[in-house]
Amino acid sequence: MKKKYFFVLSLVLILTQIVFSQDMNEKIKGNNPSKNIIQLMAVDSITYYLPYNDPIYYEYDQRGNVTLQESTGFVKYENVYNQDSLLLISRFYLWDYDSNNFRLHEIMEYSYNENNLLSQFQMNINIEGIWIANTRTNYTYNNNGKLSLETNSYYDTDSSAWFLTSRTEYFYNANNLLTQSNTYSIDFDGTSTLESQSVNTYDQNNNLTLSQSESYYDETLNYGTRSTLTYDNNNLLILEVMETYSVYSGSVWKFSNKQEYFYNTNNRLESVKYYMYNNDWNLHNLDSLFYDNYFNQVHIKSFRNINQEWLCHQRIQKILDYNYTQDQLLNPKSSPMYPDERYFDNSTHMLRYLVEASNSSPANESTWRIDTNRFHYSLKNIELSLPDNFVYDGFEFALYPNPSNQDSYIILNGVDNQVQISVYDINSKLIMRLVEKSISGRVEANIDVSKLSKGVYMINFKDGKYSQTKKLIVN
Repeated sequence: MKKKYFFVLSLVLILTQIVFSQDMNEKIKGNNPSKNIIQLMAVDSITYYLPYNDPIYYEYDQRGNVTLQESTGFVKYENVYNQDSLLLISRFYLWDYDSNNFRLHEIMEYSYNENNLLSQFQMNINIEGIWIANTRTNYTYNNNGKLSLETNSYYDTDSSAWFLTSRTEYFYNANNLLTQSNTYSIDFDGTSTLESQSVNTYDQNNNLTLSQSESYYDETLNYGTRSTLTYDNNNLLILEVMETYSVYSGSVWKFSNKQEYFYNTNNRLESVKYYMYNNDWNLHNLDSLFYDNYFNQVHIKSFRNINQEWLCHQRIQKILDYNYTQDQLLNPKSSPMYPDERYFDNSTHMLRYLVEASNSSPANESTWRIDTNRFHYSLKNIELSLPDNFVYDGFEFALYPNPSNQDSYIILNGVDNQVQISVYDINSKLIMRLVEKSISGRVEANIDVSKLSKGVYMINFKDGKYSQTKKLIVN
């Protein structure tokens, strides 16, 4: 279990690092560009359910890339990057109890095309002291930079040749949204057989409305799942209905689960109801979510029906570090724990501690047990060296002047859709809301703060896909 957890953790971190590194581009003029040294708060170590004297440690290079990820007596990753912060090599070590040291187990190599998109991933393994290639995945992209073809191969040592094992084709609509993918297995003679297919549909606001996956046996539908999604006028997901298909259940689509989503006045998810289908929809579980004054999700309570009474059976609490303010130049990184968690929450707050607790006796809510899902984030300062002409190649959210007592201006670059700009006070009360249209990927807006009381306000923008928040001080 421990090895599986750490492997998933490492894989998420590595893939996140690849995506993150593609958001940082340096355009260097001359041989000796001047550098800016900035202080960045980063994860020093994370303690999971391991003993506290056996955490996972992290080291970084001058660009903020994770170069070392180590748990003594367990596993270790060493990462090498190119000048564009793209991951080139990742070495995976296992602890050797005979030598009481780490032993190199696998080497993963990454290659990129001229657009810095991942083009090849290769796994090399050590067999009796000899390093050999094992598996390889190649990626091809269309003219819009979207993945169009993925092929998997394995290396046959007897013939010293690579053999294709599968391929996946990807198709997109005019808005570059994935509409279909087909995966084929490939025999030794090159014959392709359809193994699975996924289909997505969208509404006029580019919201996903249907996601269907099918698995085939002898090119006949054998098993499938699909979700139908419904949104409100704010493009917030309010209903998801799930169905399954199986040849062992009459070869028809049947309802299985349903989830209803509810939001507070700030459009933050407030509760979720979970249903199961058995001739009718039966409510079996629900979650309640709570936020701090900065819109960080800090507490989740899960309830289930025990003897016709709804009792809380699980709680998740997140403790954040609110003192971090120097991350404006960099994209938030996904947490190694969960892809949807952020090191830098709302670009100002960092997840410091996460605790899960469950009630082993739901009938007695005072009896709580701390689960093994317990994470302690130890932080440290690292230095990043950036050139003066550093370019952030993503969504730019500029807010100036800040502090202000008259007008503040918002400039958003890299936004293609209509943008909703909301101003909240420290108590999460909505003060004003603007809707601005993007012109050539740029939005400019003016906020009159002359009538606002002195204090701290949160400025949030949403464009239908992304959301970002900055702090505004009115003096």
